[in-house]
Amino acid sequence: MPRKKTTMEDLARELGVSRLTVSKALRGLPGMSLETRRDILRLAEAKGYLTREQKESALFEHTSLQSLQPRRFYMVLQEHNASPSHVHLELLKGLNQRFHGTHSSVAPLFAPAAASQSDAAWREWSDGCGLAFADGIFIPPMTPPELEKRLLDLPLPRILLNFPPTGAMADSVVWDVYESVRQAVQLLAEHGHRRILYIGDTRSSRGYRLRWSAFAEAMAEHGLEADPARHLTAPQEADRIAWREEFIRLMTAEKPTALLNTVEGYLPWIYYLCSQSGLSIPADCSLVSLDVSAEPPAPGLCYFYLPVRETGARAADRMIWRIANPGEPLEHLRLQGRLVRGDSLREAPRE
Repeated sequence: MPRKKTTMEDLARELGVSRLTVSKALRGLPGMSLETRRDILRLAEAKGYLTREQKESALFEHTSLQSLQPRRFYMVLQEHNASPSHVHLELLKGLNQRFHGTHSSVAPLFAPAAASQSDAAWREWSDGCGLAFADGIFIPPMTPPELEKRLLDLPLPRILLNFPPTGAMADSVVWDVYESVRQAVQLLAEHGHRRILYIGDTRSSRGYRLRWSAFAEAMAEHGLEADPARHLTAPQEADRIAWREEFIRLMTAEKPTALLNTVEGYLPWIYYLCSQSGLSIPADCSLVSLDVSAEPPAPGLCYFYLPVRETGARAADRMIWRIANPGEPLEHLRLQGRLVRGDSLREAPRE
């Protein structure tokens, strides 16, 4: 005789609570003590009871998507980024490719700068766009801190597509640029390079600051100095002319045998300025870069591929799982990049 399936009413009866309380506990909603919530979750697990969302999550993770309930998700961007960056577009592609066939989708939602500056402006904007009725939100990198904090405080399923700030109460999925920078320094050191010029941005975002930290840490492990004053660490966007002049000055003063570029948008300028200075890559100076393109962004470039689109796809999985398991511990996932070898890296010249 087949075993009778456990119902929500069975759980409520055994624990002496209402069916509504059981439903709230399983969906991660308030309205009970922590002890009651724990008792309900433990009993549901012991009895093998699964909510509809948990069943969908199991199906989703095994790529059987047809029975997934249609849902509406947003990736929230600051309004001045009305033209999403290449990184944002790759994330959106990854998210929507993973949701393809489920009748669910992720749309960009642009928040005006004023919305994060005051409670009244925030309520007016979020009420007007129906943010509270979304099934979940994705918070991308380069989100201003004030907007990021307001999004993290929302009572919605939230996935950070970034390294999480301290104490962030949300899951995160991000490409592990920290490890890629460390591996890049190790690769250059293995090829005999000791005069490595870091090209990046140490100010604009948490991810950029982590890149510099990874560089400094990896350099120290090889007995090399990482003085910011001797590297190109200012954002190019702040002053392009000053940035170009500083690049030429550092190339002349430091005479690096290798360049480590950590911002993909800077790559064309590096090739251009090197040619303007009479320097050839890799004959005069090796180059290793980071990039989000699966194909080499320049012929023969040696670079670390950052799996941005794959991060979007993995974040879609995590969102569905989080909706199904609201009471489980938060998780922070980092996707490993990979080295694409090219002839822009050569052995350092003997000195």
